[in-house]
Amino acid sequence: MKILFNKKIAVYFFSGFLICCLAIAGFVYGQLKDLDNIKAMAVEKMEELTGRNVSIGAADLEFVKGISIRLRNVFINSSNGENRQFSAKSVWFVVELWPLLNKKIEIQKLIVEGASIELIRNEKGQFNVGNPSRWLAEPAQSGLFKVLAASFMHRLSLSEGEVRFLDYYNVPGPAPISIAVKNINLTVNKQFLQKPFSFDLSGEIPNAHKPTAFQMSGSFDSLGGENEGRLIPIKGKVKVDQLHVPQFRPYFKKVFSVVPDDSWLSLE
Repeated sequence: MKILFNKKIAVYFFSGFLICCLAIAGFVYGQLKDLDNIKAMAVEKMEELTGRNVSIGAADLEFVKGISIRLRNVFINSSNGENRQFSAKSVWFVVELWPLLNKKIEIQKLIVEGASIELIRNEKGQFNVGNPSRWLAEPAQSGLFKVLAASFMHRLSLSEGEVRFLDYYNVPGPAPISIAVKNINLTVNKQFLQKPFSFDLSGEIPNAHKPTAFQMSGSFDSLGGENEGRLIPIKGKVKVDQLHVPQFRPYFKKVFSVVPDDSWLSLE
């Protein structure tokens, strides 16, 4: 009788447990199947991070690398909304389940693939993205870095990115100086509730001859706090292979003044 009683308790227990699991699974499915709502939340989160208007082509909920919200064909407009400054083939949010069920997005990882950015400096020396020097002096004011510094987000990744720089400032002639940086790969990692941050950056700068390859890796301390309003000190390594000097001579006139034309520079 005692054994039979224990078996009945076990059956009731596991039956109740199974019913609870099915109920939870049904609740989760009901919350996550509303892709339009998830898409709206993802766009709102992107606008919070960038401070700009964001448009996307499609959104998918995937169970890759955890619970992921994948945005396809992402475009970020300029501050005046007249043109698009940033585009990406896809942006992945690896998120936490419980906040998502409560209509919130808490990012664990942010993965950007195929990003393209156009940076323009006009004849007055003004950039189309604001003041770049402020990015280094006050990175904590960026919504993205605020999330990286203060939240449970521990990885920022960018792969196969591209930046095109057009410089009309102080140029002898109507044609701007044009510099492209391609195959940009960047990862920024943060240990849980610890500092410093670690990063790896690599890319290529095309020219008429052999592309210039560069690599950077290192670490930097927390954003804000004692460093707020000052340049963030970075410790690390830099490697540049075959830098075409004429391509950058306008920006390093004093440094390259004694360097012959059509020279190449490598450093590590």
